[in-house]
Amino acid sequence: SIKFVYHHEIHSYGGYGYWNFYGDVTRFDQVTNEWVLVPGLQDKPAVDATNFRFCFIRDSLLYAYFQWSWPYHTNRNNPIKEDVLYSYNLNTNRWKLEGDVSNHFPRQLGDAHYESANYILEFNKEGIGVLLDKRSLQFKYNLPLYRLSARYPELVAGNTLSCRQIRNDSICFYDTSRLRVVVNLKEIDQAASGTSEPMILPPSWEAYAIGLGGLALLLTGAGIFYLRKRKSPQVMNASASRIHEESSWPELHPYIGQTIVQQVLDECLGIQEVASSNIQRNKRSALIKQINEDDATGFRIERVRNAEDSRIYDYHIRFIPKN
Repeated sequence: SIKFVYHHEIHSYGGYGYWNFYGDVTRFDQVTNEWVLVPGLQDKPAVDATNFRFCFIRDSLLYAYFQWSWPYHTNRNNPIKEDVLYSYNLNTNRWKLEGDVSNHFPRQLGDAHYESANYILEFNKEGIGVLLDKRSLQFKYNLPLYRLSARYPELVAGNTLSCRQIRNDSICFYDTSRLRVVVNLKEIDQAASGTSEPMILPPSWEAYAIGLGGLALLLTGAGIFYLRKRKSPQVMNASASRIHEESSWPELHPYIGQTIVQQVLDECLGIQEVASSNIQRNKRSALIKQINEDDATGFRIERVRNAEDSRIYDYHIRFIPKN
């Protein structure tokens, strides 16, 4: 997880447990000395640890980069189908899907990772790197950093030192109490050859066409529904009643017959934004008991141990049709 300070409070993203990745922002409450959940509204990413690449801060925005990867647990939900970038506004607590990430952005983590106020630099053992400008979300890739004879030795030496201090776009590396290396990422950006390209791909014409087609189908369906309702209001009212009866807990329907992780279940139950983990656990238990004891819903939620780690519990969703 990444730790950062915002408005004089310590925040964290990427995990607050020991076993799983959690796609929540948490804040350290200095009064209770506990980590509490920060609300995540709108397009909150439902992801797994295998999808997470890295995240970074720019002003009041937290950016999180996720990659598509085959789920290590085949019966788990894996909604990420492309490499995507999300942003989280620390002032409004709202998530936003920025879009798909360019195929030219390296998928593999570099052997060295440097981050300053405005830049992120990664490079491998061969001296080939990628430089991301956090302000414009433009990046340069396949940079031959090994050709920067005056700076590359400093980059390699800095990676061996763990004590770092960031001053704007300069990163100062210390050995005990002595300054050893200073790396300026802005100077490297100016010295590196190559053109920049956007990290986020522009929307394709196919996406616009699909959107217009969907809107046309929606309007056509609405017109047919209106005409049928005028002709037979009693039949339509009965159909609406049946639909309402069958749509109890509609968020669970896509997961019938599947085993899902606790985070996905909390989103289906609408308790993912509860600040206290104790309150969230109590609400989860109460709702599971309510659903299992209510024959009208048809759902049964069973708590099962994770096949790969017995310390983790998942939840199996069954549906029993009413006679």
